[in-house]
Amino acid sequence: MTDSKEKTILFVDSAPWLGGAQRSLLSLISGLRGTMYHPVLLAADHSPHGLISACKELDIPAQGFHARHWRRNVRGVGHYLHDRRRFRPIWNESVADWQPHLVHLNGPRPALIMPRPSLNSCPSLLHVRDVRLPRWLMRRAAARANRVIAVSRFTGCVWGHAVHRPPITVVPNGLEPEPGQAARPHCHWGRQHVKVLLIADMVPWKCHQLFLEALRTASLSMPTVRGVVLGRAHGLPAQTYLAELQAYARALDIHHLVQFVTDVNDAAAWIKTSDVLVSVADGEPFGRTVVEALRVGKPIVTTCGGGPEEIVSNCPAGTLVAPTAHDVARGIGVWLEENARTAVADDARKRADEYSVARMVQGVCDVYAKVLENAK
Repeated sequence: MTDSKEKTILFVDSAPWLGGAQRSLLSLISGLRGTMYHPVLLAADHSPHGLISACKELDIPAQGFHARHWRRNVRGVGHYLHDRRRFRPIWNESVADWQPHLVHLNGPRPALIMPRPSLNSCPSLLHVRDVRLPRWLMRRAAARANRVIAVSRFTGCVWGHAVHRPPITVVPNGLEPEPGQAARPHCHWGRQHVKVLLIADMVPWKCHQLFLEALRTASLSMPTVRGVVLGRAHGLPAQTYLAELQAYARALDIHHLVQFVTDVNDAAAWIKTSDVLVSVADGEPFGRTVVEALRVGKPIVTTCGGGPEEIVSNCPAGTLVAPTAHDVARGIGVWLEENARTAVADDARKRADEYSVARMVQGVCDVYAKVLENAK
C-alpha cells in the first residue's frame, strides 16, 4: 500500500468475559503499536483485568458497552435484540469520534450486533475463532465483512465450506513471550506422579469425559499418572456440567486420581507444573493452550483434527492419537518417563516460536493493506 499515513482500526468485541479469543485480540492490539495502524476498542468485557482495563493501561482508547452471552433459545434471542438496540447509539458515537478507516470484528458476535456498515466507506474485517456455528449464521456474519481472517487452516476450511465470499486468509494466533515466574498452584499431586493436564472450559464439546476415560485406562497400567482438569464454569449450565463430570469421575472410580480446578486466572502456572498437556476437544479451532505448553517445553497429546493437530504436526514433542480412551491413554504412556519429556523440550519451544505475536501482527497488517487498497 502506498499510503503511509496512520490508519485507525476500530476493534469490536462483544464477549462479556476475558477468554482465549480476547487474550489473542489483546496481543494483536498491543502488537500494532509502532505500526501505521492505530487501534481503538469497543468491548463488552468489564472485568477487572479484561480488555477495556488492559487497553487503558496501554493508553489505547477504549469504550465499553453492555452485551450478554446470547444462548440459542427464545430468551437468548430477546437478549440479543435488546443488546443490539442499546449498542447502536454507542456505535454511532464511537464512529463519529474515532472516524475509523477499518472495523476489525473479533468473531461473529460483534458482526451480528453491529449496524450494517458501508463496506466501501468503512470496510470491515471478520476475525473468526469459532467453528461451532450454524452455516446461516456464518454467512450472515461474513456478509458484514470485506475479508475474513481464520486462526487456523482447519477453521478457514470450515468457514470456507459455509461462506463462498468474502476471501478467507489464515493468520495463526500469536502468543506473548513466556511470562515470568508464577506462583506455584495448589496441586494434590507430588513429584512422584506424572501430572497430565487438560485445560478446557466446562462445555461438552471439549470432551472432558473422554479425558476422564483415558485417565482411567492409563491408570490401570501406569499407576503414577494423575489428572488435572482446569476450566471455567460460566453460568448454571457449565456448573451443572462440572457436577456431572465430577460424578462421572466417581462412577469410573478415579475421583482420587483427578483434580478439578475452575479458577483459571493463572493457567500458565498449572502448565509449568504439569508434565503433559492433553487436548481432546472435538474440532478445536486453534489451541492456544497447546502453544503455551510447547513454549515451556511440555509434550502434547492431542486427538486428530482441528487446530492442535496443525500446531504439533511433525513436531517430536507432539503425539497425535485417535479420539478413543485407549488411544489417548497410549499417547500419555509415550511421555511416562521424564527422560522422554526432557528430550523433546527444545523441539517444543522451537515449534512454539513459530506462533509469535510479531508473525501474527505482520499477517494481519498484510490483510489490512489489501482491504484498504481494495476499498479505495
